[in-house]
Amino acid sequence: MKKFFHKLLNEAPARANTTHAVLLVIIGAYFIYMGSRMIANTRSGASSMPMSQSVALCVIMAVIGLLVIGYGGLIFYHANRQRKDSDTDPEDNEKS
Repeated sequence: MKKFFHKLLNEAPARANTTHAVLLVIIGAYFIYMGSRMIANTRSGASSMPMSQSVALCVIMAVIGLLVIGYGGLIFYHANRQRKDSDTDPEDNEKS
C-alpha cells in the first residue's frame, strides 16, 4: 500500500494538468452530492432503503469524494508549481 501511494505522489507531477485537476474536483463534489441526496431521499421517504444502510453508503461516498478532491488538489498544486518553475528564468537567478 505504501508503494502505491509513493508511486501515486511521484507520478502526479508527470500528469500535472489543470483541466484534469478541475475535473477530479468536480467528480469528487458529485460523489458528495450523490451521498447527500441519498440521505435526503431516505429521510423524506422517497427511498425504501433502510436509514442505517443509507448512512453507511453516504459515508463511503463522502470519503471517496474527499479523496478524489484531495488528489485533484494535489495535481492542481503540482501543475501550478511546474508552471511557476518554468516561468522563472535561470539567468535571473544567476544574477542575484
